[in-house]
Amino acid sequence: MNLIQLASEVSVDVSKAEAWQVLAQYTNVGDFNSGLLYSKPVAGYPQTGLGAARFIQIDRFTQAWEKIVEWKEEDTYTYDIYKWKRFPLNKMLVTFGVREETNGQVFIYQIVNFLLKPGFLTNLMKPKLKSGIRGHC
Repeated sequence: MNLIQLASEVSVDVSKAEAWQVLAQYTNVGDFNSGLLYSKPVAGYPQTGLGAARFIQIDRFTQAWEKIVEWKEEDTYTYDIYKWKRFPLNKMLVTFGVREETNGQVFIYQIVNFLLKPGFLTNLMKPKLKSGIRGHC
């Protein structure tokens, strides 16, 4: 399975620690991501850190369940979308991170690795997904 990779980043006027503090609010993403209707923690899982899981309502019909599979404190985390409804997904892993340049400039970045089902949709949807991640980083 060859996943397609898309990436985006945005410069922010806060410290790396402040940027991480927002990113680390994993299960509360619906509070600050305007592309979602809402999010909530999945019962029985931690709310942040490795193993944290959340449910997101993307629009009226589309839902996803996501779980953190890699966590590097104050740096990055990767989550796996392990269950979904009404989206042609085969596999998706999303990494969010924060980095600071030597000049002090701080960036929040996102890397999405995905494959849609059926496979031919992957390249057809790539431009739409690329524009979508630009708005969420």
